[in-house]
Amino acid sequence: MSIDDELERAFPNSRIVHLISVRSDEGLRLSVEMLTAVDRAGADLISLNGGEGERRLRISGIGAREARSLSHRIAELPGVLDAKVEHHILNAGGL
Repeated sequence: MSIDDELERAFPNSRIVHLISVRSDEGLRLSVEMLTAVDRAGADLISLNGGEGERRLRISGIGAREARSLSHRIAELPGVLDAKVEHHILNAGGL
């Protein structure tokens, strides 16, 4: 079992937000494709920011495993050099 599978069980009263960081040499076209991928994954977009060469998508509404899978799909888009995901635990009650 991976940490992605354990996060929701380990922090049952918490909200998990995912940050997908993307390095690319593409502009607006890539941002549109990433937003389409987020929508198709059923995730809720919190924010999209960054500048030339790097963008960060903050999303919620999907599990850690699904967020990692989305990161892999984004990494396969034309012009993407690298994509990685971080999981952020919010409102972890007493932590």
